[in-house]
Amino acid sequence: MITFSIVVPVYQNEANLPATVPALLSLQNKLKDCRLELVFVEDGSHDRSRELLAHFAAQHPETIRAVFLTRNFGQTAAIQAGLRHATGDCVGIISCDLQEPHEHFVEMLGAWREGKKFVIGERVDRAEGQRQQAVSSIYWRLVRRFAFADFPALGYDFCLLDRQIVEDLNRINEKNTSIFVLIYWLGYRPLRLPIRRELRRFG
Repeated sequence: MITFSIVVPVYQNEANLPATVPALLSLQNKLKDCRLELVFVEDGSHDRSRELLAHFAAQHPETIRAVFLTRNFGQTAAIQAGLRHATGDCVGIISCDLQEPHEHFVEMLGAWREGKKFVIGERVDRAEGQRQQAVSSIYWRLVRRFAFADFPALGYDFCLLDRQIVEDLNRINEKNTSIFVLIYWLGYRPLRLPIRRELRRFG
Protein backbone atom coordinates (compact mmCIF):
# COMPACT_ATOMS: atom_id res chain seq x y z
CA MET A 1 0.00 0.00 0.00
CA ILE A 2 1.33 3.42 -0.90
CA THR A 3 1.35 6.43 1.42
CA PHE A 4 0.09 9.80 0.23
CA SER A 5 1.25 12.71 2.38
CA ILE A 6 -0.21 16.21 2.33
CA VAL A 7 1.88 19.09 3.68
CA VAL A 8 -0.10 22.04 5.04
CA PRO A 9 1.70 25.22 6.21
CA VAL A 10 -0.22 26.86 9.05
CA TYR A 11 0.06 30.52 10.07
CA GLN A 12 -2.69 32.36 11.92
CA ASN A 13 -5.23 29.73 10.82
CA GLU A 14 -7.20 29.29 14.02
CA ALA A 15 -10.42 30.06 12.14
CA ASN A 16 -9.64 27.64 9.29
CA LEU A 17 -8.41 24.54 11.10
CA PRO A 18 -11.77 23.28 12.46
CA ALA A 19 -13.02 22.99 8.86
CA THR A 20 -9.75 22.18 7.10
CA VAL A 21 -8.70 19.20 9.20
CA PRO A 22 -11.97 17.23 8.77
CA ALA A 23 -12.07 18.11 5.05
CA LEU A 24 -8.61 16.69 4.47
CA LEU A 25 -9.26 13.66 6.67
CA SER A 26 -12.32 12.88 4.54
CA LEU A 27 -10.05 12.29 1.54
CA GLN A 28 -9.15 8.90 3.00
CA ASN A 29 -12.60 7.63 2.02
CA LYS A 30 -11.84 8.49 -1.64
CA LEU A 31 -8.32 7.06 -1.81
CA LYS A 32 -8.17 3.41 -2.81
CA ASP A 33 -5.29 1.24 -1.59
CA CYS A 34 -3.62 4.31 -0.14
CA ARG A 35 -2.74 5.45 3.37
CA LEU A 36 -3.25 9.16 4.05
CA GLU A 37 -0.73 11.17 6.09
CA LEU A 38 -1.37 14.82 6.95
CA VAL A 39 1.66 16.91 7.93
CA PHE A 40 0.67 20.27 9.41
CA VAL A 41 3.52 22.74 10.00
CA GLU A 42 2.67 25.45 12.52
CA ASP A 43 4.79 28.46 11.54
CA GLY A 44 4.94 30.55 14.70
CA SER A 45 1.32 31.72 14.85
CA HIS A 46 0.14 34.08 17.59
CA ASP A 47 -3.39 32.69 17.70
CA ARG A 48 -4.61 29.26 18.86
CA SER A 49 -3.38 27.35 15.78
CA ARG A 50 -0.76 25.44 17.79
CA GLU A 51 -3.27 24.40 20.44
CA LEU A 52 -5.79 23.23 17.85
CA LEU A 53 -3.20 21.24 15.91
CA ALA A 54 -2.00 19.51 19.05
CA HIS A 55 -5.62 18.57 19.77
CA PHE A 56 -6.25 17.16 16.28
CA ALA A 57 -2.92 15.28 16.27
CA ALA A 58 -3.84 13.65 19.58
CA GLN A 59 -7.22 12.65 18.17
CA HIS A 60 -5.78 11.18 14.96
CA PRO A 61 -2.24 10.00 15.78
CA GLU A 62 -2.30 7.44 12.95
CA THR A 63 -2.90 10.13 10.31
CA ILE A 64 -1.86 13.59 11.54
CA ARG A 65 1.70 14.72 12.17
CA ALA A 66 2.07 18.18 13.70
CA VAL A 67 5.36 20.05 13.32
CA PHE A 68 5.85 23.16 15.45
CA LEU A 69 8.39 25.81 14.41
CA THR A 70 9.92 28.07 17.05
CA ARG A 71 8.93 31.28 15.24
CA ASN A 72 7.51 32.48 11.93
CA PHE A 73 9.97 31.49 9.18
CA GLY A 74 7.65 31.99 6.19
CA GLN A 75 5.83 29.77 3.73
CA THR A 76 8.83 28.26 1.95
CA ALA A 77 10.59 27.24 5.17
CA ALA A 78 7.35 25.82 6.60
CA ILE A 79 6.71 23.72 3.51
CA GLN A 80 10.31 22.53 3.47
CA ALA A 81 9.96 21.43 7.09
CA GLY A 82 6.83 19.52 6.13
CA LEU A 83 8.57 17.84 3.19
CA ARG A 84 11.35 16.64 5.51
CA HIS A 85 8.78 15.04 7.81
CA ALA A 86 6.52 13.59 5.10
CA THR A 87 7.01 9.87 4.51
CA GLY A 88 4.74 9.47 1.47
CA ASP A 89 5.54 7.90 -1.89
CA CYS A 90 4.12 11.17 -3.22
CA VAL A 91 3.40 14.41 -1.40
CA GLY A 92 0.72 17.03 -1.91
CA ILE A 93 0.96 20.67 -0.86
CA ILE A 94 -2.05 22.87 -0.11
CA SER A 95 -2.74 26.05 1.86
CA CYS A 96 -4.58 25.74 5.15
CA ASP A 97 -7.44 27.98 4.03
CA LEU A 98 -8.40 25.44 1.30
CA GLN A 99 -9.03 28.14 -1.28
CA GLU A 100 -7.92 25.51 -3.78
CA PRO A 101 -10.27 22.51 -4.24
CA HIS A 102 -8.67 19.77 -2.13
CA GLU A 103 -10.90 17.14 -3.77
CA HIS A 104 -8.64 17.38 -6.83
CA PHE A 105 -5.97 15.51 -4.90
CA VAL A 106 -7.81 12.34 -5.94
CA GLU A 107 -7.34 13.23 -9.62
CA MET A 108 -3.74 14.28 -9.01
CA LEU A 109 -3.00 10.97 -7.33
CA GLY A 110 -4.49 9.13 -10.30
CA ALA A 111 -2.15 11.04 -12.63
CA TRP A 112 0.80 10.15 -10.38
CA ARG A 113 -0.13 6.47 -10.56
CA GLU A 114 0.06 6.83 -14.35
CA GLY A 115 3.61 8.12 -14.13
CA LYS A 116 3.31 11.90 -13.72
CA LYS A 117 5.90 13.10 -11.22
CA PHE A 118 4.63 16.67 -10.86
CA VAL A 119 0.97 17.73 -11.00
CA ILE A 120 -0.33 21.23 -10.27
CA GLY A 121 -3.70 22.83 -9.84
CA GLU A 122 -3.31 25.65 -12.36
CA ARG A 123 -5.41 28.68 -11.53
CA VAL A 124 -7.48 29.66 -14.52
CA ASP A 125 -9.81 31.82 -12.45
CA ARG A 126 -9.69 33.52 -9.06
CA ALA A 127 -12.62 34.69 -6.96
CA GLU A 128 -10.61 37.48 -5.26
CA GLY A 129 -11.17 41.13 -6.12
CA GLN A 130 -9.27 42.77 -8.97
CA ARG A 131 -6.91 44.66 -6.65
CA GLN A 132 -5.82 41.50 -4.85
CA GLN A 133 -5.38 39.65 -8.13
CA ALA A 134 -3.30 42.48 -9.59
CA VAL A 135 -0.92 42.57 -6.63
CA SER A 136 -0.51 38.80 -6.64
CA SER A 137 0.13 38.61 -10.37
CA ILE A 138 3.05 41.08 -10.35
CA TYR A 139 5.46 38.54 -8.91
CA TRP A 140 4.37 35.78 -11.26
CA ARG A 141 4.73 38.06 -14.28
CA LEU A 142 8.31 38.75 -13.24
CA VAL A 143 8.97 35.02 -12.88
CA ARG A 144 7.59 34.40 -16.38
CA ARG A 145 9.59 37.27 -17.89
CA PHE A 146 12.97 36.64 -16.28
CA ALA A 147 13.00 32.96 -15.37
CA PHE A 148 10.39 30.58 -16.81
CA ALA A 149 8.22 31.69 -19.72
CA ASP A 150 5.92 28.70 -19.21
CA PHE A 151 5.36 29.32 -15.48
CA PRO A 152 1.63 29.41 -14.59
CA ALA A 153 0.40 32.94 -15.23
CA LEU A 154 -1.56 33.10 -11.97
CA GLY A 155 0.99 31.13 -9.97
CA TYR A 156 0.25 27.96 -8.03
CA ASP A 157 0.59 26.60 -4.51
CA PHE A 158 -1.56 23.47 -4.86
CA CYS A 159 0.37 20.52 -6.24
CA LEU A 160 1.50 16.92 -5.96
CA LEU A 161 5.16 15.86 -6.04
CA ASP A 162 6.74 12.47 -6.63
CA ARG A 163 9.10 11.22 -3.91
CA GLN A 164 12.06 11.90 -6.21
CA ILE A 165 11.22 15.62 -6.35
CA VAL A 166 10.78 15.74 -2.58
CA GLU A 167 14.22 14.19 -2.09
CA ASP A 168 15.74 16.70 -4.53
CA LEU A 169 14.18 19.60 -2.61
CA ASN A 170 15.33 18.19 0.72
CA ARG A 171 18.92 17.93 -0.50
CA ILE A 172 18.99 21.51 -1.81
CA ASN A 173 17.16 23.11 1.15
CA GLU A 174 17.20 26.53 -0.56
CA LYS A 175 15.27 29.13 1.46
CA ASN A 176 15.80 32.32 -0.53
CA THR A 177 13.14 31.77 -3.16
CA SER A 178 9.60 30.54 -3.51
CA ILE A 179 9.40 26.77 -3.12
CA PHE A 180 7.16 26.66 -6.18
CA VAL A 181 9.70 28.50 -8.34
CA LEU A 182 12.43 26.21 -6.97
CA ILE A 183 10.59 23.13 -8.25
CA TYR A 184 10.61 24.64 -11.74
CA TRP A 185 14.30 25.48 -11.38
CA LEU A 186 14.98 21.79 -10.79
CA GLY A 187 13.72 21.15 -14.31
CA TYR A 188 10.44 19.42 -13.58
CA ARG A 189 7.48 20.45 -15.72
CA PRO A 190 3.98 19.70 -14.52
CA LEU A 191 0.80 18.13 -15.68
CA ARG A 192 -1.63 21.04 -15.29
CA LEU A 193 -5.17 20.58 -13.99
CA PRO A 194 -7.35 23.71 -14.32
CA ILE A 195 -8.87 24.94 -11.05
CA ARG A 196 -10.68 27.98 -9.68
CA ARG A 197 -9.27 29.65 -6.57
CA GLU A 198 -12.15 30.47 -4.25
CA LEU A 199 -12.53 33.15 -1.61
CA ARG A 200 -11.31 32.32 1.86
CA ARG A 201 -14.28 31.14 3.91
CA PHE A 202 -12.83 31.71 7.36
CA GLY A 203 -10.21 33.95 8.93
